[in-house]
Amino acid sequence: MKLLVMSDSHGNKATVKSLVDRYADQVAAVIHLGDGASDAQLAALDHPGLPFHIVCGNCDFTRDLPRYEDAVFGGKRLYLTHGYSEHVKYELLTLTLTAHEHGADAALFGHTHETLIDFDRGMLLFNPGSLGYYGSYGILDVDDKGIVPHIYVL
Repeated sequence: MKLLVMSDSHGNKATVKSLVDRYADQVAAVIHLGDGASDAQLAALDHPGLPFHIVCGNCDFTRDLPRYEDAVFGGKRLYLTHGYSEHVKYELLTLTLTAHEHGADAALFGHTHETLIDFDRGMLLFNPGSLGYYGSYGILDVDDKGIVPHIYVL
């Protein structure tokens, strides 16, 4: 299954809508990792049959969204977070250990605006970068055999 992953859209609603419209028939779910959560919530209204997983970023002024989410896709557990609580601008060990505590196979995060595909202690660390500033986003191919990450730029 394919997942559309984005973060840090920072009010760029048109870009989020366009990206979701483009992939809606190709993905099983959309993941927004914060800082522009309302952009994803608005796009979700146009796609009521498509699951959206949205976590709150440090620039999202809502208490209606979780700070993190544990989600299972294709038999793999993903830890979804914006990353500010895990201090990802300074180090990734806290994120890695937290994701391990949650039994995750991968940790997805934003906040830094920089794309990243890396592994630490057997944990896939994936940051799609900033959709709002750099036009970057990710696609994850997930099945019971593994997770294959891809990063694209508009």
